Amino acid sequence: MHPSSEMIESLNADFAKAEAVSFDVGPQGLIVATLAWGDSSARVALLGATVLSYVPAGVPETLFLSGKSEFLAGKPIRGGIPLCWPWFGAHPGDARLPRHGFFRLFEWKVAGTERDSRGSSMTLSLSASDESKKFWPYDFEALCRITLGRTLKVDVSVVNSGQSSFSLTCAFHPYFRFGDVRGVEIPVLAGMAYDDFLAPGSPSERKVDAAPFAISKEVDRAYAHDGAAVMEDRAGKRRIIVSGSSMESFVVWNPWEKKCAAIADLEKDDFLEFLCVEPGIIPPSARELRPGASFEAGIAIEVASLEE
Repeated sequence: MHPSSEMIESLNADFAKAEAVSFDVGPQGLIVATLAWGDSSARVALLGATVLSYVPAGVPETLFLSGKSEFLAGKPIRGGIPLCWPWFGAHPGDARLPRHGFFRLFEWKVAGTERDSRGSSMTLSLSASDESKKFWPYDFEALCRITLGRTLKVDVSVVNSGQSSFSLTCAFHPYFRFGDVRGVEIPVLAGMAYDDFLAPGSPSERKVDAAPFAISKEVDRAYAHDGAAVMEDRAGKRRIIVSGSSMESFVVWNPWEKKCAAIADLEKDDFLEFLCVEPGIIPPSARELRPGASFEAGIAIEVASLEE
């Protein structure tokens, strides 16, 4: 169902900020907010609170967005920065439930917008409902704040508003766009142990590579690293710095040629154009929230010239 012009007008009347935040109709009729700060911009779909685009001042688009994504409620957007909450990967108790949780499947509500000397921001909200309890039986209140300034920041907080404790896992799943991912390196991962989710047998196998991380085949691995990860894109003459707050791991993923061709919402050669570097709380780690407790985590993305 496409939004009416009245819906867009109402959002702009209530929440637009001059030269900072505005709302319009995006792909397949999605409601999309545009954040602006100086010459930088970001586009955010209310569906899944998904950042679709991040264009820092003076540099090209930072995020990959598949042209085959369906942009439909109930389906994750392929690209941008999906929210893999309140679980990462397969559901721990029911494999029939959607991978990577349901936060990215629901339309979020606009709770507020701001503009100050540090940037332009929008806060979205999602609460427990009859629909959410088809996936997760708990009461919760979630907020997602997207801030565009010198960097792009996405922060998610979850409050246990019910009477029962629950645990959660999570990740931010950014798809970073490159001209050719084979020219990208992540030096900080050299010599760092990782869990290889592609290893046969039990869920992962611990490995170490001495050389700087570079991609030339399918990769799906988790590094126990709570600092920044810097991607060096020599062809693009830029570095992308990714930091997680309250996170303890980075997942690095690219499906490569064979699996990419089998993914319905990717073109067969899209694997050459993106790399996912995802700060998260990855199973078997988890965060336990008792009634009334909260958890907040975030991702920050900065783009700089490789010469800096």
